Amino acid sequence: MKLLFYFDKIKKSEFLNASFYSAISSVIKILTSLLIGKIIVHYAGAEGIVLYGQLLNFVVIISVFCGGAISQGLIKYVAEYNSIEQQKIPALLATSFKFTLYSSLLIGVILILFSKFISDQILYDDKYSSIFVVFGLTLVFYALNSYLLSVLNGFKEFKKFNFISIILNIISLILSLFLSYYFNVYGILLSVIISQAFLFFVTVFFVKDEPWFQIQNFKNSVDLSFL
Repeated sequence: MKLLFYFDKIKKSEFLNASFYSAISSVIKILTSLLIGKIIVHYAGAEGIVLYGQLLNFVVIISVFCGGAISQGLIKYVAEYNSIEQQKIPALLATSFKFTLYSSLLIGVILILFSKFISDQILYDDKYSSIFVVFGLTLVFYALNSYLLSVLNGFKEFKKFNFISIILNIISLILSLFLSYYFNVYGILLSVIISQAFLFFVTVFFVKDEPWFQIQNFKNSVDLSFL
C-alpha cells in the first residue's frame, strides 16, 4: 500500500514525475554505456575506444552548431509560452525549426566536402572519410531529432521524452553490437553516426499525435525577435 501511495505521489508532483523518469533513463544510459564500452574493447580494442571517444566528442561539438546551442532556450520558452502566451508558440517553433534545418544542411554539406580532411584530423586517418560522408548525409535527422526532443521537453512530456531517450540507448547498444561484430572499428564508428538518424523516425512516431506537431507550426516565416 505504501508503494502505491508513493507512486501516486510521484504522478501528482511535476518535479517528482520528471525526476523519476529521468532517473530510470539515466540508469539505463549508464548500463548501456558500460556494455557498449565492453563491446568496443572486445571487437575493436584500445584503438576502437580512442577513436570512438574522438568521434563522439566531435558529434557533440557539431550538434551545437546544428541547433544544440538553442535547445535550452527552446525548452525554456516553449514551457513559458505554453503557460501564459500560447499564441507565440507557432512563431517560436517555426523559427527554431528553420534555424535547425538550414544550419544542419549547411554543415552537412561541409562535412561531405571536407570528409577526408576531417577524418585525418579527428580520427588520424583519411580511410574513415566515408564515416563523415554518412554523418553529413544524416546530420539533418540528428539535428531535427534533438529539436523535437527539446520541444517535447518544453511541453513537459517528461515520460515520453525519457522513454524516447531509453529507446535511443537501446538502439545504440544493438547497433554497436551488430556493426562492431561485422565491421570492427569501422562498425563502432558508424554506429555513433546512424543511431541518432534511426531515432528521428522513432521520435516522429511518438510525437505525431501531439497537438503542436502540425505542418503549419513549421511553415511560418522566421521571426527575427525569436531568432
